[in-house]
Amino acid sequence: MEERKNTIYLLKWLIPWLIFDIIALLLVAIIYTPLTINNSEVICCISYIFVFCLFLGLSIFVGIKKQRRILQPDSAQSSIYSFRNQMAPRLLMRIYDPILSILIPIWKPSQAYQNALVYSYYGQYDTAREELLKIEWDKFPPFVQSYKKYIEALHVYLEKKDFNLGLDLAKEALRLHRYTSIIPGQKLLYSNYTTLIEIGQLLNGNLDGKIVISLEKKIKRYPVLFKVLIAWALEKAYNQMGKTEQADQMRAYLNQTAPHCIAFAR
Repeated sequence: MEERKNTIYLLKWLIPWLIFDIIALLLVAIIYTPLTINNSEVICCISYIFVFCLFLGLSIFVGIKKQRRILQPDSAQSSIYSFRNQMAPRLLMRIYDPILSILIPIWKPSQAYQNALVYSYYGQYDTAREELLKIEWDKFPPFVQSYKKYIEALHVYLEKKDFNLGLDLAKEALRLHRYTSIIPGQKLLYSNYTTLIEIGQLLNGNLDGKIVISLEKKIKRYPVLFKVLIAWALEKAYNQMGKTEQADQMRAYLNQTAPHCIAFAR
């Protein structure tokens, strides 16, 4: 049932955008086809594409550099501000927010999830729950409701240390997030949820080598907001396995990357 609802919602949102893009491309083709293109126009077009790609590349590079420091501020509020400022200057975000809320129906719950995630890392669990209460989750499809379930599972891991319950909630979050097979890239869509499940398995004492190897690979390529959670779980697993050197490496990474995140303190 959840798979069908998620797929229908996603297609209803994506198809109009796809149709709009096709119409826009056709109009451009109709307008410019009769025109004679000389060498100077070709050079101008190539130059424009080059500058655009260069600007995009620099923006991505700067964004990645900033993201590495996203959890280094001494407060959750500063970290959230830094993350939003990474997307656009504060003045522009005040303009973008209402526009994005209209164009992207899941914008507000996504922002609430993001904020709750950061508050949770800084040990401000009540503030994180208040952030989630701003959203009427029942009005959204199951895959959006999975954001709330993800945070609930995270709180059980970090705050209550009830790893069995946390694992059950992580599995429930993945169930809510599923789509039918016609949606491509499901491995990527499910990655944060499968990672949360693997972390729960480790915390429950399942030190299967495949799980450890999977998380070791993910910590190399995942964004910082998920790397720190993986590092926290791997540190615990390495200590149980007697791999103190690897555990110390994870602790050093956490101390350097998220020095004020109380949730990951020993």
